[in-house]
Amino acid sequence: RATLIEALSDEHLGVRLEAIKALRNHEMDGTPLAAILRGPDRALHAGAADALGGMLGEDVTPALIEALSSAYTTITRRKAARSLAKQRDVRGVGPLLNTIGDPNPNMRVASARALSQLVGHLNYSDLGRASESLGTGLHHPNPTVQLHAAYNLGMLGKPEGAAILAEALTNVEPAL
Repeated sequence: RATLIEALSDEHLGVRLEAIKALRNHEMDGTPLAAILRGPDRALHAGAADALGGMLGEDVTPALIEALSSAYTTITRRKAARSLAKQRDVRGVGPLLNTIGDPNPNMRVASARALSQLVGHLNYSDLGRASESLGTGLHHPNPTVQLHAAYNLGMLGKPEGAAILAEALTNVEPAL
């Protein structure tokens, strides 16, 4: 493992890319790959985002959330969305919901899929927080975001989510 982490700094791009692929197969602390995702070497961003799905480390989810921003390439952003779903971290719900309103249709689809996967695998203790994040999506100006927020609120199966959805259906959002 130490050799692979050293290879992340190799002068040859091919070596760095192969090191990322090899690290993906190790259940480990994703902190070194999170640093690469945040680093200046754009050629490594997509591979790092892809490999981080399911890895441990305090910095992993925040790095993936940052990678959803338009400062990254679409392929990196799509892989970050997919990896966020694998993290099963409630902090990813709001950012994924926001990217459903992205101008890029590929990003919208990737975010919608990732959000549904993430919501389907949250711990019971995180469902209340997810309901709150999804509830804010019901007031988003983009109807597509509203639709996915409503869908995922229903998928949570939590009374708080049902109450938020019922209020929106009767009082707030005629588009739903």
